[in-house]
Amino acid sequence: MLAPLTDFDWTTLHARYRTKCKRFNSVSECLRELIPLPLKNSEDLDLYYQLAGRFCLEKGSPSGISVATYKAMLYWKLYSIGMGVAEGHCREIAKNPTETEETLTEVCRFIPEQLSRSVNDVRNLVLALDKFPLRGMKSKCTFPVRTVFLHFVYPETVPIFDRMVLQAVGYTKEAAKKAIYKESVLLQYIEHIWSLEKRYLHLLPQNARETPLRLVEMALWVNR
Repeated sequence: MLAPLTDFDWTTLHARYRTKCKRFNSVSECLRELIPLPLKNSEDLDLYYQLAGRFCLEKGSPSGISVATYKAMLYWKLYSIGMGVAEGHCREIAKNPTETEETLTEVCRFIPEQLSRSVNDVRNLVLALDKFPLRGMKSKCTFPVRTVFLHFVYPETVPIFDRMVLQAVGYTKEAAKKAIYKESVLLQYIEHIWSLEKRYLHLLPQNARETPLRLVEMALWVNR
């Protein structure tokens, strides 16, 4: 995998990221239960920060991650696809929210409080989500959504596996579409992101709200 950030201008990261975020709709039905509600003109980053805060507060609570937070997470991950994919999942969840609520509670009781930077540990946890039929990531190959969920739980450890960032590290658009379903590529990507974080740590924006891991992924995303 390539390391394409040698000449990246880190001072422009957040501005460039915002310009890449298309199709964001702050009044999506997936976000209606979010408290506080996103601002009328909010963006991808605003929702990311809200989700990071909500996961931090909820993951250790008796009930675990709330249904409202989970639906907002699905929207954050899937809105760029368009075609109402995120909304479709949220409508299905709305038919039986208690089932999703109970499953989220089970997940939060199952996952460890901390996760080491071991590729095998991350892999095992990603695969262990097979046990929990959560809408949007119950299929065995939904690595992108599963890694988003685990990223919000372990923001310093788990990167987000995404076809856009795969394009940034050397995959063609068509190859990336297939690669996101492959466990071997997931494991390689995790190690690669950790190595890039270490390589560029001294260049990353200071006092950013994101973890260094996330900043590197944002740079890849805009540099694809």
